[in-house]
Amino acid sequence: MNYFELYDLPISFQVNLAEVKKKYFELSKKYHPDYFTQSSLLEKNSALEFSTENTNAFKTLSNFDKRMQYVLQLKNILVDDEKYQLPNMFLMEMMELNEGMMDFDDNTNIENKNKIIATINQFETEFYESIKLELLANDISNFEPHQFEKIKEFYFKKKYLHRLKEQLQ
Repeated sequence: MNYFELYDLPISFQVNLAEVKKKYFELSKKYHPDYFTQSSLLEKNSALEFSTENTNAFKTLSNFDKRMQYVLQLKNILVDDEKYQLPNMFLMEMMELNEGMMDFDDNTNIENKNKIIATINQFETEFYESIKLELLANDISNFEPHQFEKIKEFYFKKKYLHRLKEQLQ
């Protein structure tokens, strides 16, 4: 069973976060391991496994990036440890950002770092706008392969940009 099925939700990049939270607490109450202290070892272990699965589902579905990764994995678009090749144009733009960051050290002007972060955020916004319709769709069951590929590319670009931001902080 996947996390969407566990929470009775359609597979989508967008979810109702209040509904996810509600379902998480509902299942937590019902299957919390503390309620199974008088049960058999099998039932205790099952409750513990389910509780862990419920927590993982909540963490995944309530976080946009994790949810996007999860949906791409469910659809067999994203493979673990994949060595994805980002477009050359993107890599050229990122090379310029990286070169600007090489001059930074602990004494670098905070204003310069903030400019780079703003540039990174601008890139991320532009990339998001290019696939916004796909990411906001409630029903992805009829998506064409190229739509998933666009989202996959966005996922890897976003991941790359996130690493740059981490280097700055």
